Amino acid sequence: MNIGIKHRAALFLLAVLLMIPASPLSVSGHALAASALPADLQGHWAEEVLSRWLEQGLISGFADGKIRPDQPVTRAEWMAMVNGRFGLAAEAGTLAFADVKPAAWYAAAAAAAVRQGYITGYADGTLRPNAAVTRAEAAVMLGRLGQLEPAVEAASFTDSLPAWSKDAVGAVVGAGWMNGYSDGTFRGATALTRAEAAVTLDRTFAAIQKAEKSESLSGDMDRPGVYGPTEGTAEISGDAAIRTDGVTLQNTVVKGNLTIAEDIGSGEVHLWGVTVEGQLRVIGGGINSVYLWNTAANQLVVDKEDGKVRIVASGDTTLDTTDLFSGAILEEHEMSGGGQGFVLINVASQAAKSSLVQLRGEAETVRVAASGIRLELLSGQIGRLEVLSGAINNVVYLAQGTKIIVAVLSSPVTFEGPGQVLQKILGYEVQGGSGRRSHSGGGSTTPTNPPDPPDPEPTVTKLVYSPEKLEFDGVGHEISVALTAVLSNGAEVKATETADWYSEDEAVATVAQGTATSQGEGETWIGAKYGGLTVRIPVKVSVPQTPVPTVTKLVYSPEKLEFDGLGEQARLTLKALLSDGSEADVTEAVLYSWDPTIITFENGVFTSFGEGESSIFALYQGLSVRIPVKVSVPPAAAPAYRAALSATPGDSVAGAEINLTLRVEKSDGSLDTGFSGTKKITISGVEQALDSSYGTLAGTILTGSSGEADLLFTDGEATFTFALNKADLQRLAFAVEGVVIPTDEFAITIAPAAAAQLQIATQPSGSVASGETFAVQPVVEVMDAYGNPVKDSLSVGVSVSGETAALTGTTSVQTTDGRASFTDLGLVGGDSTVTLQFTAGSLPSAASSPITVRAFSAGDGTADTPYVITTAAQLDSIRYHLNGHFVLGGDIDLSGYSGGLGWTPIGISNAGFTGTLDGQGFTIRRLTSLRPGGASIGLFGYIDGATITNLNLSDVNVLGYMYVGGLVGYMNTGTVSGVHAENVTINGTSENLWFAGGLIGNMAAGTINRSSATAVNLNATYYLGGLVGATGAASSITESYSSGELFINGANLGGLVGTNSGTITDSYSLANITGASSTAGGLLGINRGAVLNSYAAGSFYSNAVQLGGLIGATDGGTVTGSYYDSDATGQTDTGKGMPKTTAEMQQQSTFASSGWNFTSTWAIDAGGYPYLKWQRP
Repeated sequence: MNIGIKHRAALFLLAVLLMIPASPLSVSGHALAASALPADLQGHWAEEVLSRWLEQGLISGFADGKIRPDQPVTRAEWMAMVNGRFGLAAEAGTLAFADVKPAAWYAAAAAAAVRQGYITGYADGTLRPNAAVTRAEAAVMLGRLGQLEPAVEAASFTDSLPAWSKDAVGAVVGAGWMNGYSDGTFRGATALTRAEAAVTLDRTFAAIQKAEKSESLSGDMDRPGVYGPTEGTAEISGDAAIRTDGVTLQNTVVKGNLTIAEDIGSGEVHLWGVTVEGQLRVIGGGINSVYLWNTAANQLVVDKEDGKVRIVASGDTTLDTTDLFSGAILEEHEMSGGGQGFVLINVASQAAKSSLVQLRGEAETVRVAASGIRLELLSGQIGRLEVLSGAINNVVYLAQGTKIIVAVLSSPVTFEGPGQVLQKILGYEVQGGSGRRSHSGGGSTTPTNPPDPPDPEPTVTKLVYSPEKLEFDGVGHEISVALTAVLSNGAEVKATETADWYSEDEAVATVAQGTATSQGEGETWIGAKYGGLTVRIPVKVSVPQTPVPTVTKLVYSPEKLEFDGLGEQARLTLKALLSDGSEADVTEAVLYSWDPTIITFENGVFTSFGEGESSIFALYQGLSVRIPVKVSVPPAAAPAYRAALSATPGDSVAGAEINLTLRVEKSDGSLDTGFSGTKKITISGVEQALDSSYGTLAGTILTGSSGEADLLFTDGEATFTFALNKADLQRLAFAVEGVVIPTDEFAITIAPAAAAQLQIATQPSGSVASGETFAVQPVVEVMDAYGNPVKDSLSVGVSVSGETAALTGTTSVQTTDGRASFTDLGLVGGDSTVTLQFTAGSLPSAASSPITVRAFSAGDGTADTPYVITTAAQLDSIRYHLNGHFVLGGDIDLSGYSGGLGWTPIGISNAGFTGTLDGQGFTIRRLTSLRPGGASIGLFGYIDGATITNLNLSDVNVLGYMYVGGLVGYMNTGTVSGVHAENVTINGTSENLWFAGGLIGNMAAGTINRSSATAVNLNATYYLGGLVGATGAASSITESYSSGELFINGANLGGLVGTNSGTITDSYSLANITGASSTAGGLLGINRGAVLNSYAAGSFYSNAVQLGGLIGATDGGTVTGSYYDSDATGQTDTGKGMPKTTAEMQQQSTFASSGWNFTSTWAIDAGGYPYLKWQRP
């Protein structure tokens, strides 16, 4: 905190005040007698301060003789009191304040106050000298006077303070210049009384005086009072003298001699913190005379004529040598720090006989050269008493508890009292026979003419130390001192660790057991006491100093203050460029306005006060800068100058009314209250909504991007409503007729309104084949009433009109940003035309354009242009076109028909399939038809004259009671060629199944050519075959085969056909047979027809009554050129097939003898059975 005074006059006053007593009231005769005080001052709480101010002429009374201490102080009185207390000279001149007349008693004081900058005028050009000064105003002015740093945090009072005063109140309270009240308030609005003003200024002046360091003093002190600063150090360059009693000299260095003259009589003098580099001479004083506290002198000389002077040393006081030329009382009282008190006391030979020297304390050495004196040790001890040769007739009195460590007596001395002399060293010849006794402590007697006394104990005669001077170049360093004691017998003793060490200034250096440690920069002494001797060793601690950078230039921002009107405010940023190249903020500079009528300065803020040009000055560390100021007053404002929105409206929703207020301003920005009446306004920039609408203006529907309306303006303002229908960021402009700048613009974001309608943004494909998904998927938008997409997420569903088709795919989709995009919609159904209906909650539905549903992907069902089937649904649609012609356009997966009973077989006994199906080598997979108790089960239930070619079946799982096959349940007649079924599982209901085959359950008539059933797993009761369950007389099977696992618990089980009544040529079976109770064969169960060039090679596990390796039983049938593997079947029967070993069955020659065609029909590989050539083209 800066508490210095910025005015030279104040600094000069402080220097003068330090030369006079600070407390004249302490001397009777100078203070006003109680009876002379004004009546209203006696007993007042501020009596002491106000009486001193009266005496010093700093305040005066009124005509009635009263001081009126509790009357509010006016601004005029305050300026006079401040100027008087701080020595600010009055200034002549005219002030630019309307209420300060040149002849007013306070005019000169006001001029000085304004020029010094601690008081300013008001915005209306007045100073208001007769107004009372509030406590807050006083704090602000004191803060300016002392240039205190703002400290708003210190103003923590319970009541509120004006914002302009908080910094200053905190600063003066923190500095201790003003205080709050006991209830925690400051009461800034309360007027300051005359008593409070005087006490506050007195306290402020004392604090500032205390802060001023090292002021010079005059040498003569001839008036009672306190001399020297309260803090810091003053200096008297030459000799000085105290010539009157009641003087206190403090914190002062006297470079010469300091004399306490006889003029003080028996009076009293105090030396506090005084250093006398010459002699301290005590010539005057009495038994309560000289007090030394924290005082140092190399030599104290006492020469009081009557010998009645008392010198008291206390605190950190050290007097190296005290020379007594008269009697004296020497006392050590409450010594502290490194104070050693009276170190060496010399009683000079010039001291008058009968002089009385009294000592209270601990003196290192007392040396007596005088004769006929009385030395009394009333308390404490003397380390070494020396009575010099020729000093005779002296008496030494030792009080109870006192002692002398060593007494070196070169002349006789008389010891009295109960104290002790621990060791006497006699340096004179003891006379005998006189009968006199020499007294020592405790009343002991030394006899005259003693016999040869024993040699005395050796004593310490000298202390030797090394080094002789301690010099440190930093803080925290250590140097050890070696101390040696030289004894009287010539011996030397190491005394470093046993000596009593001390430091005279522990802020500079400390010492323990001979080791000194530097603590801070400066000079001092350390000492050691041992054997009654003391040595002092000089110590110097130097700390390398970093040079303090100096200010080379002041820079400021802005470079010029320009104001466009009165009452505007600005702050100035001031920085100092330092000699080390760095830059520092300046907060302690003196800132003032050259002309307060143009620009004023208060609390760090410059305020434009009047039109014109002036300057601001900144002073800091001897440098100054001038900142130009220009205040311009704009011309009178023009009316109807600008149209503006009173406030920008917030975002809204489509179609909602928005309230808006237009205002018409003058050219200075103020509201033109004279602008009234009906005026035309225009809106522009309105965007068109998707439904082609725009919005409304003041209730009128807008038909384009701009529109007009008539509004009634009252006192410069008109309020109206408008609405916008397009949901988007719209940039609008409003214009008012009759205005210089008629247009104001703004932007507003319009959000969609609530959902009100559905619109199909993307129509689905206009045509789709049954089971296919739309090539173009529909996209539906949820919109508000104006066609704006609604951002809220809604669920949009879809359904199909009529019952001719059904939807496939995901039929409910959530909207994103108002759009519902379908991805996998399709239709299943016959040829028809449908529409899609889209719905979302309670909104009106939206219908798609008509959609043509085609039962098949292509074709018209004729032999030349058959229907093309690409989906399972289209395959299912064959049942609606039983006489049609079909081809597969790709593989078909029937897993979508596996639920419940599964696939419904195509065709029934009275409505069988009679058309054609060309699989074109494609595969139908995962056929499932589970119909317990059902008949005619398979992909086709019943065919009658149909032709099925070039088709593959895979993963077939069927179940029924009668006529069950992978391809056809019952074939009345027809042709099957190039059809292959694999992984066929056929089960009966509770294992009760009649007529089951891997490919066809029962074939009454017709042909099977180059077809197969492999990996067949059959589990049935009667008429079971790996390929066909039973064949009629008009049927034939050529170049076909079967494999798999066949199970039966009844009769008529064959690896290829259960019961054959037709013709089987060039075919074989590798099926494994298990079970059968009556008839089972490797190729046929019962043969009633003809078998040519065929074989069986599956395994046999059966206990049937009639078993055959090729045919179980023959019922009128014939067998030609056909064989079976006796090793594999375990059978050897003949007459219905020839048994051969496995090896023989794998030889072509076995079959060639029977006329088998291995050129175009059969083939065989080494180690294998014969196979049909079409199997491996």
